Amino acid sequence: MWLRWAIRVTIGSLLFAGLFTFFAILFIYVMQEMPELNEQIYKALGDIFKFYFPIIWSVLLLITLFRELKNIFNRCINGYKLELLRCKTQEVVMGIGYRDLLRVWRKWLMFNVWLIAVFVIFVQVAITLFVGSKSLFSWFDIYTLFGAILLSGYLSLFIMSSKCKNIKISRC
Repeated sequence: MWLRWAIRVTIGSLLFAGLFTFFAILFIYVMQEMPELNEQIYKALGDIFKFYFPIIWSVLLLITLFRELKNIFNRCINGYKLELLRCKTQEVVMGIGYRDLLRVWRKWLMFNVWLIAVFVIFVQVAITLFVGSKSLFSWFDIYTLFGAILLSGYLSLFIMSSKCKNIKISRC
C-alpha cells in the first residue's frame, strides 16, 4: 500500500511540478518578447527552471499528498485499504471525500512533520559524530526532504492506523 502511494506521490508531484515550471518559463519567455533562442537564452531558461522547480514542487507536493491520501481510503491496494470510521458510531464511512479527510489530514501532516524533525535530528547527530561536519544545509535540501517525507509516510501509515481510533487497515 505504501509503495503504491509513494510512487503515485512521486510521479504526480514531479510531473505537475515540471509542467507548472515549464508554463512559468514559457510565461517569462513570452513576457520578454520571445527573444531569439541561442545558447545564452537556453542557459537562462535552464537557470530559471532550476530556480522555480524546487519552489513549485514544494507547493505541489503538499497538494499531491492530500490528493493521494484520499486515494488510499477509496481504493483497494494489494488486498488492503484504509477505512475511516465515524466518531460516535464507529461505522465505516463509504465514499470518502476531501471534506471527510480534513481532520485526518491535519493529524497525519503534523505527525509527518514531527517524524521528519526526528529524522533530521538523528541524521545531523550521526553526521556530526561520524563525519565531523556541523552544517545542516550541507546535506539538507528539497530532495532529502522528499525522501524523509516518503519515509515518514511509511511509518505514519502504520502508526496512525494503530493509534488513531478513526482509522483502521482492513482487507478488501
